[in-house]
This record gives sequence, C-alpha cells and structure tokens, in this order.
Amino acid sequence: MPYCEIQGVNIGYQTSGSPDKGQTILFVHGAAGNASRWEKQLEEFKKEHYGIAIDLPGHPPSEGQVCDQIFLYREWVKEFALTMGLTEFVLAGHSMGGGIAMDYALVYPDEVKALLLVGTAAKFHIPKERIDAMKQGKYDPASAKTSFSPSVDLDLLERFMKESAEMDPMIRYTDLVACNRYKERGIEKIQCPTLVICGKDDQGTTPEDSKHIVSRIEESKLSLIDDAGHYVMMEQPEPVNKDISAFLNSL
Repeated sequence: MPYCEIQGVNIGYQTSGSPDKGQTILFVHGAAGNASRWEKQLEEFKKEHYGIAIDLPGHPPSEGQVCDQIFLYREWVKEFALTMGLTEFVLAGHSMGGGIAMDYALVYPDEVKALLLVGTAAKFHIPKERIDAMKQGKYDPASAKTSFSPSVDLDLLERFMKESAEMDPMIRYTDLVACNRYKERGIEKIQCPTLVICGKDDQGTTPEDSKHIVSRIEESKLSLIDDAGHYVMMEQPEPVNKDISAFLNSL
C-alpha cells in the first residue's frame, strides 16, 4: 500500500493504470469507507485510464483524524491532488465523497475536468437516532443489508458486513456528522460534464436525490442501475463501469 505525506500525516491510496493513458480519475470514498470501495473501477479502467483512489484521513490505512465537515475533507483532497501532481482530472465521489466532489468542483473549478457522482445527494437525510446510536458506539453490521438490493450477492454482503464490523464506530459517527452538516454551495454553478449514477434500490441517497442533482447541474446526465442499492459500484460493477467508460470516452 503506497502512502504520501500531507501535513505530516501518511495518507494511503491505490492506483491503477498509467498517468500517460486516457483520463486521470481521482476516486473519493464515502462515510466509513476507504479506497477499496472502488476496487472494481480501478481494475476495469487500468488499461485505458489512470485511476487514483484516496483513503481519507483517519480511514485505515490512512493516519490522521477524521473530519466532521465536508469542506475539511475537501481540503485534504486538494492537498492530495497537489502532492500527486494532478492538475486536471475527473473527480469521482461516492455518497459523502460525492458531497466532497461537488464542493471541490465549486471551489476549484479549473482543476475538475468532469464529475462522477455515485449514490450521493445535495442534502443528506440521516435520522438523528442513527447518528446518536453511532456516537454511543452502537452499530449492528447486519444493518448493512439495507445498503444493498434484495438480490445482492451474499458473498459480497458478508465481506462488507465483516469490514463494517471492524471499522471504529467513531469514524462512522464523525463522517455522518459531516454529511449531516453539509450545505452545498449552489450546485447549479457547476459547469463541468457530470455523470450521476444511482442504484434503483438505494434507500439512503435515493434516485430522487440523484434526479434532483441532475435537475440543477446543466451539463449532467443520470444513470439508474437495476438491482443495486447504495453501493451500486460494488454491487453492479459491469453496468456501472460501462456507463463510466462511455462518459470518460466522451470527454
């Protein structure tokens, strides 16, 4: 696992492909996640594009502290991009990572060639009781089932539940606080091409949330994926990757 040092903190990341090929894509994971959430995308695009997936601070294997504000994560991504020598790239974000990506595109528009927003929202709807439970360290790995479609591959679900059980509940809690505090800065100001992807069975960031984003970003289009929930890029990688590939090739 490679690391880069930012402000004295070792930040982990994964790469695939070569910088001299196709598009450069910077992938940002969601709450209580890490770079491995994008494993199927890194593998798929390694022949034609250059993919980089960051482990946000405080999310193993990265060191440092988790952030309780989206804009703080945005600045870590900014420093990471500078450290990695990225000047113009496609910025991809899942869930909380989508909030980070939209905020980044608004604050640093010259750096973002295009946006890829997966299972995200302009405003997150997180029940207070869920956040309170996380604060008390209460997390039932079985609740992860609600993040997938009823037809989810059971091996995938089992692996996900195991990883979730190993995650420090305070990481999840702090990330949810960041999502709950997120106030977008007027996403209709985003000018770059944008692809919005959502699983039709996503109960957290629903298809209606994705439709709302598309209604406000002028140069955007929507892809709704069958038999997929919140982790659509993990659950249905083939149709997701097909749509991403067509989008990248159109840039």
